[in-house]
Amino acid sequence: MRNFFFLLSLICISNLCHAQVEQVVESEVFKQPQDTVILMKRQSPKKAALLSAVLPGSGQVYNKKYWKLPIVYGGLAALGTWVGINVKNLKGYTDAYKLEIDNDPNTSGSFMGVTGQNPLNVKREDAKRSLDLSIILLSVFYTLNIVDASVDAHLFNYSITDDLSVSLEPDFGSYQSFNGSHTRVGLNFALHFKQKEKL
Repeated sequence: MRNFFFLLSLICISNLCHAQVEQVVESEVFKQPQDTVILMKRQSPKKAALLSAVLPGSGQVYNKKYWKLPIVYGGLAALGTWVGINVKNLKGYTDAYKLEIDNDPNTSGSFMGVTGQNPLNVKREDAKRSLDLSIILLSVFYTLNIVDASVDAHLFNYSITDDLSVSLEPDFGSYQSFNGSHTRVGLNFALHFKQKEKL
């Protein structure tokens, strides 16, 4: 009796193992891919934004948009120079204005050929406004650098297909009105969508 149970359990286990092997073989047949899948590396928008925030232009390098580097550094250099000039002008006009209003008849203030209390005060206010504007523009440009890097990372793998095309053509013609014949000149702007071929 003991041998019978042992033999029965051995047969059941062997059938289970055989069934599992057949299932694995069948499932492997069904799992074979019919189309190949290409995995593309995704750019991280957070990483691109962080890189551009730490070092302007590095997010553009991360996104492989090297042609944007001269624009980023040229804009930052120009706006930074403008800020520096405005700081120097504000300091100069302020120092000259303080010398002018110090109630000492032996001192008079002058900066860049401007003398007198009222003209120096006007130039000082202009320099202050110009400095504020240049700092705002520098901040906006710096922020745009970060946003550009993040958007480029989002659109890094964006596919541009031939399904959409644009045409811009000159348009010449004439038309009749109550006043006679007139010539018209214009531009035709058209979007063309290609239809998918039916199989």
